[in-house]
Amino acid sequence: MRYDRGFSIVELIVVMAILLVVLAIAVPIFNSYRDRANLQEAAQETASDIKLYLQRAVAENREYRITFDAGANQYVIQNQVGASWVDVATKQIGAGHRSVSIFETPAFGGNTTVNMKPRGTLASGGHLKLKHAQSGKVVRITATLMGRVYVKDE
Repeated sequence: MRYDRGFSIVELIVVMAILLVVLAIAVPIFNSYRDRANLQEAAQETASDIKLYLQRAVAENREYRITFDAGANQYVIQNQVGASWVDVATKQIGAGHRSVSIFETPAFGGNTTVNMKPRGTLASGGHLKLKHAQSGKVVRITATLMGRVYVKDE
C-alpha cells in the first residue's frame, strides 16, 4: 500500500508559476495606487492648510498669507502683526513623500502668495499644481476669490 504525502515537484512549480503571474500583475497596480495616494495626501494637506488659515484669519480678525517656494518645495505661513509679517510655520510639500513636488509656478493673482483676508475671502484666486515624479500624475489645488478650495486631478 502506497501513501501520498506532501506535494510533487510539478505541483509546487505550477503553484509558484501562478503566484508569480499574480504578483507580476499586482505589484504595478499597487505601486500606481501608492503613488496616487501620496500625491492626493500631499494635495489635501496643502489645501487643508489654506482652508485652516482662512478660518483663522476670520477668527482672529487678522490677515494670513501662504507663500509657495517651488525651488525649495515648501510653503511658509505668516500672519500680519501690525505692519510686519510673522512666520507661523514652514511646511514641506509632501513631507515623507519626496517624489511629490510643486509643478509649474503657483499662480495667485500674478504671484506665488495666497493672501487671506479677515472677512473670509482671498485677495486673489489662483492655483497650485503638484506632480508625482515617478507616475507623472498632476493634481491642481484651486482657491477661489470667495475662499473655496478644492483639489482636482489634471
